[in-house]
Amino acid sequence: MLNQTNPEKANSHTPMAQVGTPEVGEPEFTSSTVPGGQSSDVFLLKPEEVEDFWPLVSDLLEKAQPHSEGELATEDFYEFLKLADMQLWVAIWQKKVIAAMVTQIIPYPRKKVLRIIAIGGAEMDRWFRFLPKVEEFALNVGCDSLEAWGRKGWKKILTDWNDSYIVYTKKLRTK
Repeated sequence: MLNQTNPEKANSHTPMAQVGTPEVGEPEFTSSTVPGGQSSDVFLLKPEEVEDFWPLVSDLLEKAQPHSEGELATEDFYEFLKLADMQLWVAIWQKKVIAAMVTQIIPYPRKKVLRIIAIGGAEMDRWFRFLPKVEEFALNVGCDSLEAWGRKGWKKILTDWNDSYIVYTKKLRTK
């Protein structure tokens, strides 16, 4: 089980092998110094690391659930992550997991995208600058673009993203 006082010891610090494209090399993940001199890191976990990190990320991912339409509950991610059908990313600052993100490679008929399924955590200013590493991973696995379905507030943060369409939903009741 993960030493929860030092999650870095449980992580090999190497990103997971590229899902679906074993011939592609692994992207490099580096740390960045944040204001105050503290080091911050973002890691793509291997499927075999999910179990150790799950107690540290499940509550963070749960924060995204109120903004979903009930497609997936947080516990549903677990098996997909362990089978490498989805990817789990963690942000670590001061030896503590402060954010988690779940992505999934979506093979559309004419292109492949990396979809951001859920993000939850705190202190976004410490980990959001690592989004280019997610972009690098997407390119390395043959994706053409990133995709995220999110609430309108993300537009303020994702300034270089297009808001191509809005998904409207209506809950139906049975008669």
